[in-house]
Amino acid sequence: MVGVNLNDNEDRYFNVVSKDSYSHTTEINGKTEYLQEDKNPNYSIVSVYTEIEGAVGHSGLGYDGKVFSFYPTDENNSRQFEMTEWWFTPLVMDTKSTSKFSDKYPNSNVFFFKTTNEQKENLVSAVNDRANELKKNPENYSLQSNNCTTNVCSLLQKSGISSVDVARPGRLDTKMKESNAIGSFIRQRPLININRSAPLGRKLYDENE
Repeated sequence: MVGVNLNDNEDRYFNVVSKDSYSHTTEINGKTEYLQEDKNPNYSIVSVYTEIEGAVGHSGLGYDGKVFSFYPTDENNSRQFEMTEWWFTPLVMDTKSTSKFSDKYPNSNVFFFKTTNEQKENLVSAVNDRANELKKNPENYSLQSNNCTTNVCSLLQKSGISSVDVARPGRLDTKMKESNAIGSFIRQRPLININRSAPLGRKLYDENE
């Protein structure tokens, strides 16, 4: 697998093949390659988003053209959360298309995990279960213990994709750079506390030396 088409639709995966009437032409590292869609992949790609600008930041989890994330309730509909709303207002699970999430968080970093189909199915189930759980038994948002990042980590754990367990977008960003993510789109490059022995951490250091 060398290519993933990430847009507002179901994810599609492509492999390098010999040129034929069914292949698509693309440029990879300055070289023309021919790709063909894998119609029955035995894997999936899941995206983890970390927005680390501002006082609070944000985290999200994406697949099949959607990004799932969690917010406090915007009680006055200002589209900007007040300090009082970060504590003990109802937790809201939000779903945006990939493009709308990227428009809202244009500087977010994105990390790609190659998962088994079973892990992807587990994640879809975990996301649906969380949505139903919040409808039946509402919970309060807490900047310390029940926020966007803690919920993303919980969903990754329940699906068996990652054991990461942190409470802040910046810390999640650091952990993602040390993880076994197969790729990333890094818009923000803070190098504090990055593990140089991790493949992506080493890559980020090399690019900035």
